[in-house]
Amino acid sequence: MPELEIVPADTGRARREFLELPYQLYARDPVWVAPLIGDQKRMLNRRKHPFYQHAEIQTFLARRGRECTGRIAAIVDRLAAEDSGRRVGNFGFFESVDDVETASRLVDGARAWLRERGMHLMRGPVNPSYNYGGSVLVEGFTDPPAIGVPYNPPYYDRLLTRSGLHAFKDFQGFRLSRDDLQKAQTLAGRFGAASSGARLRPFDRANWEREVQLIHELHSRGFTRNFDFAPLSLDEVREISRDIKRYGDEHFVQFCEVEGRAAGLVIALPDWNQALRLAHGRLFPLGWWRIWRASRAINRIRIFLVLMAPEWQGTGLAGAFLSLVDQPGAKQYTDVDATWVVEGHPIMFRLLAMLGARSIRRYRVYEGDVAGPGVGGRA
Repeated sequence: MPELEIVPADTGRARREFLELPYQLYARDPVWVAPLIGDQKRMLNRRKHPFYQHAEIQTFLARRGRECTGRIAAIVDRLAAEDSGRRVGNFGFFESVDDVETASRLVDGARAWLRERGMHLMRGPVNPSYNYGGSVLVEGFTDPPAIGVPYNPPYYDRLLTRSGLHAFKDFQGFRLSRDDLQKAQTLAGRFGAASSGARLRPFDRANWEREVQLIHELHSRGFTRNFDFAPLSLDEVREISRDIKRYGDEHFVQFCEVEGRAAGLVIALPDWNQALRLAHGRLFPLGWWRIWRASRAINRIRIFLVLMAPEWQGTGLAGAFLSLVDQPGAKQYTDVDATWVVEGHPIMFRLLAMLGARSIRRYRVYEGDVAGPGVGGRA
């Protein structure tokens, strides 16, 4: 058997292999939904994507002879480090065949790169930060994932734990039906009754820059209490807002204002994965037509983000947002996925329990030491 080697994936053939590896590993998996390869190129483009204005990334490939067996990225987000004062680096974009040596050597390569940059801990996978998704699916492998939701083979948990990492945080994915959303209408009524002057309004495409500034402000204020908060730059919010324009539905990207001031934001999108699965990751030559044709049958919404200003957290505002799905103009949608809810979050878990939401998946973020013996320590 050829010797396993770990090589940088910065240029040429290695960069293409890094990008294309998931499409090869999952080619025969009936559950995986191939993301558009153009979107993956954009996310990994260090010269053009605004995330890399404040972050460094190093990508690695694992090879046995001519076969590519795995990939990983090591990431240092300077903006997050400055905000928190922690020496925590990330790893992400992890993929591997079912081989402990491949996974261990990839994790070791990322660990060494992070150690050279003064990090004490590594966490992940995140792609390339929590704001863009990540984690490993550890329960719930039978249902095709919603757009932007991670999916992987069941053996990833075993590979990462045997590579010297341990569970750091678990998240759950929930599903709600239209019947559940009737209860959200009741919560929305309570919120409106208790909050004089409160109103919901959609994202205003005609005032795009103003809305971008408002999302940036709410994100900066609303997530500061969350674990591993990773700030978004204004340019990143602009980039994310382009996806709102591209995939969004005016019913489901809304602000809540109380007496004229922004109190919260929800970003929920139709589950385009129900259409994208037919394109196999490519728009051309016929992928765009297959997506367009299948888009008329999309019946699920994925909630990406619920943000509340600190003074409005725990007031029932999230219930008001969930009720958006059950309104005129949204009748084609029968299910809602609320994904990546951190375990133990008192407000969201209480709200979802009140609505009768069902837990359908569990995800995991891992942690491991980076610094050598006697040097490291918890951040």
